Amino acid sequence: MQASFATAHFGVFPEEMTPGRFVRVSEAGGCFGYKGIDVRWQGPTVPEPLIHRRLALIGWDSRERADGFLEQQLAAEEAFKGATEVHHLLLQPYRQHGAINWIDTERPGAIFETGDAPVGAREPVCVITSFGAPNDRESLERFAERMTEIMPQVHGAPGCRFATLMRPADMRVDGITFSCWDSEAAMRDWAYRGAMHADAMKMQQRAPMASRTSFTRFRTLRSERVAPQGTQTV
Repeated sequence: MQASFATAHFGVFPEEMTPGRFVRVSEAGGCFGYKGIDVRWQGPTVPEPLIHRRLALIGWDSRERADGFLEQQLAAEEAFKGATEVHHLLLQPYRQHGAINWIDTERPGAIFETGDAPVGAREPVCVITSFGAPNDRESLERFAERMTEIMPQVHGAPGCRFATLMRPADMRVDGITFSCWDSEAAMRDWAYRGAMHADAMKMQQRAPMASRTSFTRFRTLRSERVAPQGTQTV
C-alpha cells in the first residue's frame, strides 16, 4: 500500500555508546517501515558504520495515524535514552520520481501518493534519494567515490538542517540519503547548481552506478527537535 504521509525519527547518540533497540518500525502498523544506520564512505571500500546515528522512517495512510505515532515517540524514553539529539518529523510527499523496493523487494515502484498543493517559498522540506545495489565492482567503486566527495559537502550546505547516508537494517532493501532543508530553493540550489552533485546525477544517467534510483520530496508538516535541554518545535 502506498503511503500519503510519513514520520521520520533521527537519533544521535554519544559515539562511545551502543544504543539499545531504536524505533520499532515492524510494530508500528504503518504501510511500510525503514530502519538504518548512518555510514561514512572513505574511498572504494566497505563504508564505515556509524551506529550512534540512526534513522527510522514509516509510511502512513492517514495524517491521524502519523500524528498519533509521532506523539508516541515524543513520549518514548527507552528508544532514545542517552541520545544527545533527536528529530521527529511529520512529512507529506509532494513529488517523487523513480522506483524503490521498500514495499516489494522483487518489484520496485512508487511507494508514496503525492499531493498537488504547491510548497511555500519559506516552507521547510525533506528529501529521500534512494539507490539500488551497484551493478558491479566498478560501479560500486564509482559510487563510493562520489559519496566520499558529496556527503561532507551537503553537511555544510547553506540551508541544510541535517543530512545522513543510511545503510538499511535489512540489506535487501534500497539504501537512502535523507536530508532536511530550510526551503525547496535551498535544496535545489545545492542539488542542481552545486557542481559535484549535478555531475553525479549526469554520471548516473550516462553510466549508471546504482541499479535504480529515486527521489521523494516532502513538505514538513511538523518538526520536533529533542535535546537534553528540552523539546523545540522547529
